Amino acid sequence: MNIGYPQELYYKLEERRAKCYLALGNGIKSSDAFKKTLQHLDFAKISLDKKKKIESDIRIMLAILEKGGNNQFKGKSEKKNECIIPKVKECNKFYPACSSAVEIRDAGGDIGRHAIATRDIAPGELLVVERPHSTTLLGEYRLKNCHYCFRKNIAPYPAACNTCTLIAYCSPSCRNADAKTHLNECTILGPLWLSNASITCLMAIKAVIQTPWNQLVQLKNDYEHAKQNYKPTEKRPFISSDFISYWSLVTHETTRTQDDLFHRAYMAAWLLRLLKTTDYLPEEVKTPDLHDHQLSSDELFIGDLLLHHLQLLQFNTHEVSELVRLRNEKSLAKSKNNFIGGGLYPTTALLNHSCNPGIVRYFIGTTMVVRALRTIRAGTEICDNYGPIFTVEKELERQRKLRLRYWFDCGCEACRGHWPLVDDIDPRILRILHVFK
Repeated sequence: MNIGYPQELYYKLEERRAKCYLALGNGIKSSDAFKKTLQHLDFAKISLDKKKKIESDIRIMLAILEKGGNNQFKGKSEKKNECIIPKVKECNKFYPACSSAVEIRDAGGDIGRHAIATRDIAPGELLVVERPHSTTLLGEYRLKNCHYCFRKNIAPYPAACNTCTLIAYCSPSCRNADAKTHLNECTILGPLWLSNASITCLMAIKAVIQTPWNQLVQLKNDYEHAKQNYKPTEKRPFISSDFISYWSLVTHETTRTQDDLFHRAYMAAWLLRLLKTTDYLPEEVKTPDLHDHQLSSDELFIGDLLLHHLQLLQFNTHEVSELVRLRNEKSLAKSKNNFIGGGLYPTTALLNHSCNPGIVRYFIGTTMVVRALRTIRAGTEICDNYGPIFTVEKELERQRKLRLRYWFDCGCEACRGHWPLVDDIDPRILRILHVFK
């Protein structure tokens, strides 16, 4: 309707919508759509007999719905399956995404910034609730999940981009919220996916275009400050929406090889060229894409940002996942965690790794929720897990993966103590431990 669908055919759309709501068990919305169908019948270019027949059928359906003869529909809403995002009751004043039970310290060196428990933390306690700085949905989920909030597109009111057919949204509200950002990526998403660009590349460019050019160019001083020694204050706390928090994350630029830096600089240059084909950069900023033309200072700024993003995203990105329960399976024990995209969560990225983590992460849409897995004593470190976990992977393999991906040797308690896999533990010992719990 918003993109020029003929008014005389509106009644068909509303009738289809009403039937869809009916099939989904939403009697209230179905009734509303049937009533709108009656309104739009006035503009329908059909015979009077056909109009009367449609009106008669609809009034019969409305009578059934409003009578409450089908109680299974009564009061159902498309929001019935939405999860409520929890709220941290008492926040850390410097890191508002965290509970006051979490303190972020900076030890420098190999340890760097990390989280410490300020008091005893109980199992299941809420520690972090964080919105992402930026997110990117994997290409294979572009029509299955909402491009903006990542929820499944099973809503009764889905929406699409008005220009391209590459993506889908779960609702017009998500489409509208993402409109300005998607306008800048609409023409380049196809080439990015077809080139098999990594999710790091997609996120690097998304982190740029989600902020309008005239606002981003004003942040040059913040960018330089973030790369030095940024420390949050009560007036300017560490929050995911603030670029200075994002830019201050570790990149390990000084320890990278020439080959590594050249590869990422090449990728940044390619992303910049793609970006120049869009309307994101003003025309007065762009220079001809020719080998004998130097880039403008603003283009160099964007190129530098892209290179910086490619480096920090390597170590700080989180996989965004959704829990999928098998069909006809009531228990969650056999459910799967599907990797559907990537997100940058600056506060949670500050947590160090342990092969025996003290927390669990899960997602409600794109919001990350972190809870304690077990009792965490005051003064001890609160650790995340970057993938390898001691219960199912041997120590040498865990160390290899962490060294290759994150460039450190793990010294957690599981590695120091050379803990065995769960399957390698004598079951008699496990039974004894269970008795003494």
